[in-house]
This record gives sequence, structure tokens and C-alpha cells, in this order.
Amino acid sequence: MTLMETVLAVAVVGLAVPVMLAAMGASLAESRAAEEDTRAAMMARAVFDEVALLWSAGEGVFLTGGASWPEFGERTLLFDRKGGFVRELPEGSDGAEAVAEEGVRFVVRLRGDRQVGGEGVQARELSRVTVAVEAPAGAPAKARRRYRFVKLAARGGRGA
Repeated sequence: MTLMETVLAVAVVGLAVPVMLAAMGASLAESRAAEEDTRAAMMARAVFDEVALLWSAGEGVFLTGGASWPEFGERTLLFDRKGGFVRELPEGSDGAEAVAEEGVRFVVRLRGDRQVGGEGVQARELSRVTVAVEAPAGAPAKARRRYRFVKLAARGGRGA
């Protein structure tokens, strides 16, 4: 192998390795974002199911204190990296405590608003339940990614 071939090979490797490392880093970031999207949807579903359980049975698995029909104020919940419930924050909390909380990855804000669906005889009272998932919890509130899910629920928690 000549000196020219060696220099050319080193130059090719010198250019290719950083490009490959950058591509791997971007791939890892996309993988994390996709996992976060999936976890957000799973947590929203779990929270919707929890609200339905509160309305039908009067007590939930991880939410306590009930949720009045059809309106209830904002509640803030904390979840870990795998989507497991950690705890509910006190009323009026902005979620800043989540920064210090070990293992918390997601801040979930839950709210119910009165809504009337249908017209005339079929008009019925519904609750518009909004679940906003924010991540990562340790980031400043403005820097968090937000996922918003909305469901109309009839009395007893069934979707409309």
C-alpha cells in the first residue's frame, strides 16, 4: 500500500466516522421521542379510564377524592419513565416540585369541563375531559414537549 492510498483511506475514515456518529445520535433522539409519544398516549388512556372508574365506582386506583360530574378542576399527576403513577401534586401546584422528584419523567394535567352534546331530545350533558402530558418533567415548563388528548364522556365515564 502506498503512502497516497494510506492518506486517502485515513481521510475517508476521518470523514465517515463523525457522519455515522451524528446519524446514530439523531436516531437515538428519534427513538426516545417515539417512545415518549407512545408512553404519553398510554398514560392518557390510563387517566381516562381512571376518571371513568371514579365516576362509576366512586373511587379510583390511583386518583383519590373523586371527580365531580361533569366539571372538575385541574389535577396534576406525576408519572415515571415507564408510565407508572408516582403521585398526585397538591391542588394549585404548577408542577415545579416535579423537578426535584426522583424518577419522575412526565407531568400530567387533568381537567373536566361541562359540555352539552346533541340537539333537542337527544341533547345530553357530557364532560369534556382533557389530559395534557408534558415531558421531560425536569425541564422548565416552557421547554417541555406537550401532548394533548381530549375525550367526551357521558355519565358513568363512557365515551360519547
